[in-house]
Amino acid sequence: MFYVGKGSSMQIDIYNADVENIGTKEFRDPDPSIMLNKWVNRPKATIVSPPLKNALEIQSGKIYSDKTTKYSMGYMVSHCNDIYNSQQKVLILSLPYYQNLGWSITPTNFLNSLTVMAVRRLVTMSWINERDQFYIPDTTLPDFDQFQHDCIIYSLFNGQNYTSSIPDIIYKTISYDIKNQFTWFPKDLIANHPLATMALSSSASRTIKERFTQKYIEKHRAQFSDDALEILELARQLIDVTMQYRSSAPPKYHLTDRWDAGWHQLRMGILHDKNIKLDPATTKLYADFKIKYKELRDRLRPKIYEYGFLDDPTL
Repeated sequence: MFYVGKGSSMQIDIYNADVENIGTKEFRDPDPSIMLNKWVNRPKATIVSPPLKNALEIQSGKIYSDKTTKYSMGYMVSHCNDIYNSQQKVLILSLPYYQNLGWSITPTNFLNSLTVMAVRRLVTMSWINERDQFYIPDTTLPDFDQFQHDCIIYSLFNGQNYTSSIPDIIYKTISYDIKNQFTWFPKDLIANHPLATMALSSSASRTIKERFTQKYIEKHRAQFSDDALEILELARQLIDVTMQYRSSAPPKYHLTDRWDAGWHQLRMGILHDKNIKLDPATTKLYADFKIKYKELRDRLRPKIYEYGFLDDPTL
């Protein structure tokens, strides 16, 4: 069968290594306007901002973009529109990505942006589905609102969440202080902690504003599922119990002086640092967190097909 235009499709047989027919696979050629990357509103980027190459470092080589938009809180990298590129080229940062493969995250596109992040990261890639395309979902289906809000929690604690709090970034002779608007806990959790350093406690002073994501979660708390909120609570407990290890974390993660240090900074600076030996209680808490996170992943994954983000899988 040949493609005859947008909306056409073809089916092929699928064989395993023993040349046994194990099913069929449908390929379609949809109109580009229904692709998932077209779903999110993208305000024009006009404001110069330091371009990142990873969670904490500015790109020093060739730069394709160093612009952000007004009211930007971070940057959503969403390269191409297939499952294959969802493995490494789907992530969120606190500043623009130097390769310009996405859009600025603002209060108005926050929910859809983090939904895209979660949906693309939820899928397990195989040789059968790696080129499957993501589509704009049917938002009228039951419980879609809760699905989106649970996607916020999934995205916040995904390994591709590189949002961070970074002081004194110099770009084009200008110094930038980067706040992490994806912090999920209130500043008082740090400011009032008995083990917080003076610098850490001061960074969460009364004059400092709560971050956007924490305020959004509190405002929309009723729209999250109970298990998503349980993950959030476990993550807040991790902030509490890991305070004792912050002074041992590598300085590049800024865990001793930035109250709004992100999940990446906490995870890599303490929880996954081989030089830090966690006590049994902290180890168990982190294990419980990972179990609950996996359960959320397993519950959300089938809904990707239910809501039409992807065609139903053959296998």
